[in-house]
Amino acid sequence: MRILYTLTFLLFFLGLSGQISIVPNSLALTISEEGDYLYTLTVSNAGASPATVWWKVAKGSNFPSAWTTQTCDNNTCYAPNFDECPATKANTIPANGTSTFTIHFYPNGVVGNSKLAMQLFSDKSFKTMVAETDPDAAVVADKTVGTKFASQGADLKIFPNPADDYFVIKNDNNVSKVGIFNILGKEIKSFRHTPGNSYEIDDLSRGIYIVRMLDARGKTLKSIRLSKK
Repeated sequence: MRILYTLTFLLFFLGLSGQISIVPNSLALTISEEGDYLYTLTVSNAGASPATVWWKVAKGSNFPSAWTTQTCDNNTCYAPNFDECPATKANTIPANGTSTFTIHFYPNGVVGNSKLAMQLFSDKSFKTMVAETDPDAAVVADKTVGTKFASQGADLKIFPNPADDYFVIKNDNNVSKVGIFNILGKEIKSFRHTPGNSYEIDDLSRGIYIVRMLDARGKTLKSIRLSKK
């Protein structure tokens, strides 16, 4: 009986580890130490049944203490540098479906070079990994990289914030695209931007959203929290 149970568990694990995937498969990134970046991760379940997973954000041993990450899953957006899914807050990936997780990365003005990865487990004790982005992916914050990129987004502001019916973007000459995301990281609106545009949000429910502004090359200039009244 014990052998049968072990074989059954092994077959289940092998099946689950093959059916869960994460895109992109690497969190490698190089930005200015004054920049910020929002990773949007698509977790796919190729199986015929829903899959339950717990996540962990794996950081290099030299990950600067001043750097901040913030993770959002199917349930909520967690506090900065909260790096493990609570045992009671498992995420269910639908059969033959996907879920979107996000990780927001802020160097907070500190240069450095470390590693960053997202890991998914089939158990709340984090013993059985079923998917992982590249564990050796390097994240770099450097004064000599992306200085122009950082300065383009430094003065971006949203007004009014909190907002009721609409918002506008100030200092928006370098913005080409605007995306509005809910707290779970799902993009709910996307716009091509020209200077002076205003954006109607009266159809959105009251709550917190992320407004992501990109340049003509698709690079994120800045992400700002928007409070919808």
